Amino acid sequence: MTGASKPGLTELLFSRDAAGPDEPAANGTYTVVELANRLQQDPVVVQQLLGNGQRDEVDAALTKLAESADYPVYVALVNQIPDLREDDADSELASLLHARIGKDGLYVVSADPSGGHVGWQTYGAGVPAKWDLSGVNEPPDNSEYAPSQSAAGDVAELVATAANDAKPLHDNQLEDYRTGDLWVQAASGPAREVDPPTAGTYAVVTTSIALGLTVTAFVVLRAIARWRELAPVGDPPRRVTSKAKSKPPSTPRRPGGSLTADGPAVRAAIDRELDDLAPAIARAHRKGAALPVEAMQTVEGSRAAAEAVLAGLPAVIAPQSPALLDAVGALVLVRSAREVVDDPQAAPYRPCFLNPCHGRGDHVLAAPAGTDEVEVPVCRLCKRDADRPERFDPLVVRGTWGRARPYYEGDSVWARTGYGAFTDELWRDVDDSRGHR
Repeated sequence: MTGASKPGLTELLFSRDAAGPDEPAANGTYTVVELANRLQQDPVVVQQLLGNGQRDEVDAALTKLAESADYPVYVALVNQIPDLREDDADSELASLLHARIGKDGLYVVSADPSGGHVGWQTYGAGVPAKWDLSGVNEPPDNSEYAPSQSAAGDVAELVATAANDAKPLHDNQLEDYRTGDLWVQAASGPAREVDPPTAGTYAVVTTSIALGLTVTAFVVLRAIARWRELAPVGDPPRRVTSKAKSKPPSTPRRPGGSLTADGPAVRAAIDRELDDLAPAIARAHRKGAALPVEAMQTVEGSRAAAEAVLAGLPAVIAPQSPALLDAVGALVLVRSAREVVDDPQAAPYRPCFLNPCHGRGDHVLAAPAGTDEVEVPVCRLCKRDADRPERFDPLVVRGTWGRARPYYEGDSVWARTGYGAFTDELWRDVDDSRGHR
């Protein structure tokens, strides 16, 4: 079925003005009741601003995706609707639409043309659970100048994943939703210059430690993420949106590439990058003088600490377990060593504070801490989502009672150091925590 032959479309065309079939006749903004009534006639509503300038094509493609599911799928990409919660308007709208329409299924909405955030709710025994649709596909490459996926692209990836029984999409399909002309924002790509933070930028973080702000940083980031208010009872939310062409995590362009936060993926990355470290050291020596003594101490200390952590890992690393935090820590240690090998004068390697699996923290997130301000390194996507913390994808761990929470709410060495966000010598902190004094 195409967008031109949807049920009820003829009647709608005759009843509306020239704004188009998915544009409300009044002032371009639906009420919840109007949108629910519209979706009952046509389950996919795409207003012009949310259609990436290609409303009809986006509408037809999303309709085809929705019809491929074994349950009803309702999609609404509309202008902002008044009187919704500011912190999570999309999810609230999805819930209200379900209450009004009264049918089980998948409800996907985006009601913020400027931010392009997507929310969804699922209802019914035959529909995947809400968070089963989150974090299914490989995370994107965090390339600075990659095309930006539109809200329509986010929706397409989500609905396609749901229709695929919540299983990962094929690489070609995923690439299309993330970089295809129909699904990216019209003005995305290398259109602006972005200056990554210099080594001096991170001096603020070091100074914050000296001032005793480290603990405050954890409190601040916890408040930013609003985890306890936003996290579901089951698995925590993961960002479905993505902004770049997908690349296998096994082939990062440089140490610090993103990867999935699960045991096998992290362990594979550690083994690969640890195997690459010794040849890299040999190459550095062949290029000229040996590494400086202090640099070599950091390399060997980081490698030894990583190997000690690895030795204590179980054969099977359970999801969201303390062992996963240790595995991620070992990976950060290896990458810290490689950073020094590649450039002994470079600033210490710092991963994304919110989730080190996101890769390198090339940006800074500033947050108020009382009368002061704390800055932490974050990846491009976390920096982009600073004004929408519900989209953050923190590295989480389950505690004694089974509750998932961000790692930085705990008391591990990884929480105290932010995986290197608050220390220049992570390997020393790890050694100290293991009693190697």
